[in-house]
Amino acid sequence: MKHILLKTRLDAQIAMAFKALIVLYIVLMATGLHAQNQYRGITIYIDFSDIPRPENETPERLDALLNDMDYSEENIHRSVCKYWYEQSYGQVILKHDIFYYRAPLPASHYAKLNYKEGILLWKEALEYTVANNPDYDWKRLSTDKDGNLRSVMFYNSDSFVSWIAAAHHGGWTLSNGVKIKSVYGSYLIRNGEPSLFTPIHESGHAFFSFPDTYDTGYDSGGTGAYTVMSGGKTSLIEPVGAPFRVEKNWGKIIEIKRKPGKQTLTLKADGDAVAVYKNPLDGKEYFSIEARKQSTLGNEKFPVDLGLLLWHTDLNVKSSNKEQAMTPEKHYKHAIEQADGLYELERNPAKPTNRGNAGDIFVPGKTFSDTTVPNSKWWDGTASYFNITNIEYIDEETISFDVVFLEGL
Repeated sequence: MKHILLKTRLDAQIAMAFKALIVLYIVLMATGLHAQNQYRGITIYIDFSDIPRPENETPERLDALLNDMDYSEENIHRSVCKYWYEQSYGQVILKHDIFYYRAPLPASHYAKLNYKEGILLWKEALEYTVANNPDYDWKRLSTDKDGNLRSVMFYNSDSFVSWIAAAHHGGWTLSNGVKIKSVYGSYLIRNGEPSLFTPIHESGHAFFSFPDTYDTGYDSGGTGAYTVMSGGKTSLIEPVGAPFRVEKNWGKIIEIKRKPGKQTLTLKADGDAVAVYKNPLDGKEYFSIEARKQSTLGNEKFPVDLGLLLWHTDLNVKSSNKEQAMTPEKHYKHAIEQADGLYELERNPAKPTNRGNAGDIFVPGKTFSDTTVPNSKWWDGTASYFNITNIEYIDEETISFDVVFLEGL
């Protein structure tokens, strides 16, 4: 009888534990923490005796701006964490642990320094954080395959030096043995208002190794306002863009296969699906297709109400978007296929007015093939036989199109 009672109690405990696990799972699902990839970085907010942290920039507010899944305020519609959660379609949770550091000298001193001298302030801030937080577990932070911290972010208020929004890739080893390969500086406040574009843009570098897709030589337009990796307005934070979602397998990736006959695809604007056609001879080169509408948060500068955005990616390019010649040897890593064939992003400097226009977007009546301008040839000039035709609006947020491979099967 004693054995029966013990077994009965054990069964009851197991049942209760199982119920607790179910409740925990439901809570995790409800809070969004079921993401496949959880990242944690460190942020150090630096202020100065002559530019102190404003009273309204409380630790609670900064934590909310970076980490809160539900936080919003005027001109801030989502936190850094919420942005990446949305762009990854629930696959990424990105959090920052936050520390504060008062620079030993006034901002006026650092404003006179060059970049190489100035960023030593960042190392000082890191060593201060190590020394004054002996119980902090640095192992909780995300690292790359070589054990380097993925992200160290530095924030300050309005711009006072040219080098504060920059990155350092030289690599440091701190006094506690922690290795850092790259650190990123960013503004948090611009013209007295919170601005999350730069923190989100820099976290794209730090956590996901996304490149800049503006022309860092500033003599062409890169990818304009079509991605957070090249755009940038105080209150506008653009989507990350189809090729980056393909790279990370975020959302539903529809891989187009070369086969006889017509394939009809349907995409919901800013939905979870993008389409990709990869070069059969080189999977690092591909076209990706997404549907967007202007009314979606972040698409305020999208130049038409609804349309298809076509990208041409070549991951063999090492210089990102510095080469705009559109030749086999010199071309962007990530290019926008501009439907009107004017190539204004490549041919015009990276000015605020050159952010893209309605002629870039594929709408009903437009086609894309080996013989159109722009064409669907691979960068080495060979035919892809990839044809997009019959673009149609299904409703106010859905677009269909046909893919046909006419030759080369």
